[in-house]
Amino acid sequence: MIHVEHARLPRPEDFDEAAAEHLRRRTATLEKSKRKIGARAFAGLPGRHPGARATLREIFSSKCVYCETPIRSRRDLVIDHFRPKSGARGHEDKGDAWRYTQHYWWLAWEWRNLYIACQTCNRNKATWFPVAGERAPEGTPWADLGDEGRLFIDPCVDEPAELLDCEDEGVLGVHPHVTTEWGEVSAATTN
Repeated sequence: MIHVEHARLPRPEDFDEAAAEHLRRRTATLEKSKRKIGARAFAGLPGRHPGARATLREIFSSKCVYCETPIRSRRDLVIDHFRPKSGARGHEDKGDAWRYTQHYWWLAWEWRNLYIACQTCNRNKATWFPVAGERAPEGTPWADLGDEGRLFIDPCVDEPAELLDCEDEGVLGVHPHVTTEWGEVSAATTN
């Protein structure tokens, strides 16, 4: 895992308008039905936006943001939501009590939350998103999520090379000087 500057390229044209429309529709659906929004409400989004896949592929140099495996074909590329679009799970999954069905639907179209991943890393990461303490309240803007206490290393914010060591046979370990829980959780989840 290496650091990637997510903001090095602008969002695709009209992405913000599509994101705003998506958020408006999902919010209206939620208010009308008073039901929980499930992952199916977000299927295929925002990967269907013209230019989103190509721009993300360029930002991440056609490599999985987590394992750096080259993404060779369109079929191998998955648009990953760093904070999952629904059903976030803590690092001690103990059934439904540890699933947060309402987190983080409002970030489904947040550009800075979109990464590319290989099929394997996306499947392994699934909806895991452990935090220390309480999750941010529903609807918290992206700019305010820094206080949430995420326990995953974010390759677009952190410097993974300073936090993780690649041990024998490619197993990730935490640098000896790193004592934070989030480094340990990230290493454990990726192996």
